[in-house]
Amino acid sequence: MTLDPSETCMGLSPDGALSAWPGGAAFWSQDEATLNQRCANWLISEFEFAENWQNWEMHPEGDELVYLLSGAATLILETADGPQRLTLHGRAAVRVPRGVWHTAEVTAPCRMLFITWGAGTQHRPVNLAGPVSVSPEALQRVEAHAVSLREITANTARAITALAVAPGQRGFVASNAESLAEALFSQDAWYRAIYWGEQPVGFVMLADESLRAIPPAEPAVGVWRLMVDARFQGRGIGRTALQLVIAHVREQGRCAALTLSYVPGPGCPEPFYRSLGFVPTGRMDGDEVEMVLPF
Repeated sequence: MTLDPSETCMGLSPDGALSAWPGGAAFWSQDEATLNQRCANWLISEFEFAENWQNWEMHPEGDELVYLLSGAATLILETADGPQRLTLHGRAAVRVPRGVWHTAEVTAPCRMLFITWGAGTQHRPVNLAGPVSVSPEALQRVEAHAVSLREITANTARAITALAVAPGQRGFVASNAESLAEALFSQDAWYRAIYWGEQPVGFVMLADESLRAIPPAEPAVGVWRLMVDARFQGRGIGRTALQLVIAHVREQGRCAALTLSYVPGPGCPEPFYRSLGFVPTGRMDGDEVEMVLPF
């Protein structure tokens, strides 16, 4: 049987049996119980990357082999002596020891093969624009009451449009200027600036069918845009902002669920969304996996 790792995820069980499943978005859009079962042993997968990873990840129960097949990237390992940066070009492999947090900066579009003991895998958001901390506990966090969502006015619009994600994240989210332009021509757009104290740090926009002049009988609402400026990432601001959005939608009482979507693969925000209660719907929005938070 011929298998293509770029289209197939493969699992090796302790008894030596090999299982194969459709890879890419089809694999990562499975329900949580199925993913946990299939990622519990050795998982072999291959991905293409054009942007930096969006998360740190750590595998507590086994080492991981990261094999660069083409392109170039810098793998960053958090060690007791500080961050270790390993530059990879062409074809090269790295053994990531169990329990070591790691992420990657993509310096040229690349393809990587992963052999991972997936049981217990953990993730946390990354901020490649700022310093790399030695442990997740060392990340600076914000007090929940310091984060707020505020209407954008003529006096604040310029500051909001000046906010930007890290260069490696720009392929995942439109600029705030583009988002505001789209909002002008959409009945569904509900948008706010994200503030940390008195400092504007981000932007969020919903597509809310209940705002239409004649809303449907069962209006849907989804997260259209969510960004935190690169200088303020890794502090828990995005999590708190999304929690405020969830509370807003619940309080309105007009929609039965909140949806969103993401580009699947290592470093994607899927673990972050799951931690807030979102689960895959089994549907795709283009190349993105759709998730839902029922109310």
